[in-house]
Amino acid sequence: MPRSTRTPALATVDRAKFPDRRRRTVLGAGIAAVLFASCAGSPPRLLQVELTSGRIAGIELDSARAFLDVPYAAPPMGALRWREPEPAPAWDGVLGADRRLPARDPEDCLRLDVYLPRVNGAPLPLLVWFDDRAPGDAGAYDGMRLVGSGLAVAIVHTRRGVLGVFAHPALERQRPGGPANFVLQDQLAALRWLNANAAAFGADPTRITVGSSGDSTRVLVRLLGSPAARGLFQRAILHDPAVFEDPASRAEALAAGARLLADHDLVPATTASELRALPADRLLALALDGTALQGLVAADQAVGPAWRALQNGDGPPVQVLVGSTERDPGNLGPRAAARLVATAASQRSCSHLFVFRYRTPRADGSNGPPADVTAMLFAPPAPPFGTEALAGDRWLAQIVRDYWTSFVRDGAPKSELAPPWPDYAVGDDVTMVFDTTVQPAAGLLASKLDRAMAELMLLASPL
Repeated sequence: MPRSTRTPALATVDRAKFPDRRRRTVLGAGIAAVLFASCAGSPPRLLQVELTSGRIAGIELDSARAFLDVPYAAPPMGALRWREPEPAPAWDGVLGADRRLPARDPEDCLRLDVYLPRVNGAPLPLLVWFDDRAPGDAGAYDGMRLVGSGLAVAIVHTRRGVLGVFAHPALERQRPGGPANFVLQDQLAALRWLNANAAAFGADPTRITVGSSGDSTRVLVRLLGSPAARGLFQRAILHDPAVFEDPASRAEALAAGARLLADHDLVPATTASELRALPADRLLALALDGTALQGLVAADQAVGPAWRALQNGDGPPVQVLVGSTERDPGNLGPRAAARLVATAASQRSCSHLFVFRYRTPRADGSNGPPADVTAMLFAPPAPPFGTEALAGDRWLAQIVRDYWTSFVRDGAPKSELAPPWPDYAVGDDVTMVFDTTVQPAAGLLASKLDRAMAELMLLASPL
């Protein structure tokens, strides 16, 4: 399988027999911090594992192991653009996974990173986090901070933007009724791959928690209502899920796809082959927001808004930790969406609901914008929370990591620094509030949220 300059290494873990990669290594911030810290001790080593597609060699440090840019499906390029993901081609020899590719085609994105503590023992619970950004992008998450909590962590990258969600008359003529939400297909493919390969890394395929924030959550929330996801994961963490998006008919989405290309001078492209030959960078520059493409679901999923799929009860019975960041106290939509997800999950298994209100203090004593709960979860021990002025951020970040990682381990969020977090139930309506203090609150804005949920469900219902 093509891997840019990462040629398969010799079938040995002896680093001296691998090509010298130090000058070209591109590491995530977390890996770099641990790697540099380990330089005073023993040097990094290479570690091999056998996967379903072939053998790979990752990097082993004093406290952690990392496998970078591992392909879980074939690159969706050329004839594979806007198709369901194909299995990653098998390779001979040993594929180097100890560093990032220095350059890549933007469509060569169906890759994941795996991080593990350097321990040998019982299989580890696995957190699978879907990241909106491309592998190696600035700000992309890594799992180095979380492996100290006894977890295996997989950071999964999928298609983005128009390459991930798209419909067009030319594609429809080639395959009537074919899928249009390819990010959903990528997430399913990654989960199937991880179920097949988790044990090779030392993780437990029966203890998988999926998680995401940002645009990935729009898609991941649909897996909670999808029969295709049954058995692929047991728990889910969702930050700011969107469940009340305006539905779009197939005809509206097809027209929107044609109009989007025409509005940006990406014509003439009248056949599927011509569409697949358009430059990927031009397509990635297009915005889905405000178009009928945004509300698309795959043809084999329940058609309609995500809230309806959640309430149908056809999805997997998984435990859920879900919540929203309060950016605008007057906008109850995000709170209502998280509450609906918690309600649906509590009826099939159990759930925990939160609202994140904490704002990082500025130097002048005023409060800044809402803090990023996902950044707190993945942040390394160094900046952005390293100064004395950000002691509150460090305290809250530790509580977030305690709650979230214990939920991944056994489904019960716990922290020695904060109160017990009760299960969510409709009758109790308990929300954990993260602010300058962390406390559970019962019936928080219950009547207003009830009205907001009813109004949003009505607005998001097909006419």
